[in-house]
Amino acid sequence: MNGGSAYIGYDENADVAFDGTVAKITGGTGSDSVYISTNGTVTGDIDLSSGNTILAFTGSGATIDGNVTATTGDDTIEASADTTIAGLFDLGAGANGISITNGATLTLDFLIASSGTLDLSVDGELAQNTADDLEFVNLTIAS
Repeated sequence: MNGGSAYIGYDENADVAFDGTVAKITGGTGSDSVYISTNGTVTGDIDLSSGNTILAFTGSGATIDGNVTATTGDDTIEASADTTIAGLFDLGAGANGISITNGATLTLDFLIASSGTLDLSVDGELAQNTADDLEFVNLTIAS
C-alpha cells in the first residue's frame, strides 16, 4: 500500500473487506491504515514501512501471529477490542502512540521503540503473553 487502507474481518464501513485470514500486509510510503475487526487474523507479518500509519483493532479476537514493524513516521496503534500480537512489535522511530479503549486488552509479547517516544493511553489493559515476559526496550513513555 502507498497511502491505502486494508480491512481484515467484517467492517460495515469498509472499502475493502477480507473475511477471515490474511497472510501478510506490507505498507509502502504514505499514510496507510490497517483495520482488523472481529476474528480477523494475520498469519504473517505486518510491515507498515514509512509514513504515518494507523493500525486499528476494532473487533474482539483480532490476532497477529507474526511481527509488526513500523520503521519511520508517527504510528498509532488503536485497540478498542481484545487483541493479541504474538510476535515482535517494533514501533521504530517517531512519535508513536498506543491507545487502548473500551476496556480492551492488548496482549503483547515483545515491544520495541527504537527511538522517539510512545504516547500510551490505556482505558483497559496492556498485558503480557502468558508464554513470555512483556519487555519494553529503549522506550520513552510520553504521557
